[in-house]
Amino acid sequence: MQAHSHQYTIRGVPAELHAQLVRRAKLSKLSLNQLIVNELSRSLLGEPQRADFSDVTGGWAGDKAFDAALTDQRRIDPKLWK
Repeated sequence: MQAHSHQYTIRGVPAELHAQLVRRAKLSKLSLNQLIVNELSRSLLGEPQRADFSDVTGGWAGDKAFDAALTDQRRIDPKLWK
C-alpha cells in the first residue's frame, strides 16, 4: 500500500478517451482508477506504482477436486485427539 496518496477529479474527458481507458482496464483486469494511476506513473516516472502484486502473482482459480482434497485434509479424526 502506498504511504501517502492524493485524490484528483478530472473533468472534460472526451468520450473516445474514456472508452479506451475502460477497455484497457477490462483487458488488464484493473479498476479504472488503478489503470489511470499506472498510466500516469508510467508516462511520468517510467514505471507503474503498485499497491499490490496481483498483476504478477495472478489469482486463485477454483478447482473442485483440489477443494475436495483440502476439505478431506482439514477433517479432524476424533480418535487421534483422545
